[in-house]
Amino acid sequence: MPDEKDESEAPEFDFADYEVEVEEEVEVEEEEEEEAEEKAEEAPPEKKESFREKMSRLKSEEASPSAVQKPQMEPLELGEMSLVVSVEIGRLNLSLEKLLELQQGNVLELNTGIDQPVDLIVGDRCVGRGELIKVGDSIGVRILEMA
Repeated sequence: MPDEKDESEAPEFDFADYEVEVEEEVEVEEEEEEEAEEKAEEAPPEKKESFREKMSRLKSEEASPSAVQKPQMEPLELGEMSLVVSVEIGRLNLSLEKLLELQQGNVLELNTGIDQPVDLIVGDRCVGRGELIKVGDSIGVRILEMA
């Protein structure tokens, strides 16, 4: 069996020293709390802001133009942005029933003539108008006006 030590041989821990250290720490914390309370009593009383006052203050801060900060972008950065431009050649209204009945070969008649201007759409805005033209084997749009 490994050497067994007798418990009586183990050095004794002096709890008295430990208790003194703990008591000193508690006294220091209590003194710090008392000093903080005294300073708070000496300071002028602060007016507590009511809920309505706080909401009013927050609303006025939100409404002020200085509160809204727009991101600063360099012109070069704006020029490098890529946007999807859609060409809208016409619209029509269909019931859901008719839409579900559509099959290959059906023809949809639009509300515009073949030589009518088309709209250039970015997002949900019309940014210009153009006319459809043939470009080789493709379709192109000649710009007529920009918004």
